[in-house]
Amino acid sequence: MSTLGPVASTATLRAGWRVIGRGVREEKGWVALAIAGATVYGIMTVGTAWVIGRIVHDTVAPAIAAQSIATPDLVRAALILVAVVLVNVVGIVVRPVAAGVAV
Repeated sequence: MSTLGPVASTATLRAGWRVIGRGVREEKGWVALAIAGATVYGIMTVGTAWVIGRIVHDTVAPAIAAQSIATPDLVRAALILVAVVLVNVVGIVVRPVAAGVAV
């Protein structure tokens, strides 16, 4: 059993929330950037899954059926996937960096 008891835990929690609140008030821009980064990451994670599904439907499945693939189709699919992943990486990097500066 903890020797601190519930009163100390509640006080610690309140102190922690005060620190977070102060960081948010003092660094609004960085907090907004962190939230934007998290939003981009979340949206692009879903977007990546959607793009992979479209690539399979529009490029891979027809290529398997035809037993060949045209180079432009392959390049287009690769470029689209790389673009989506790069935007996702931006969200992945921006969120913790901005949050680290803010708090």
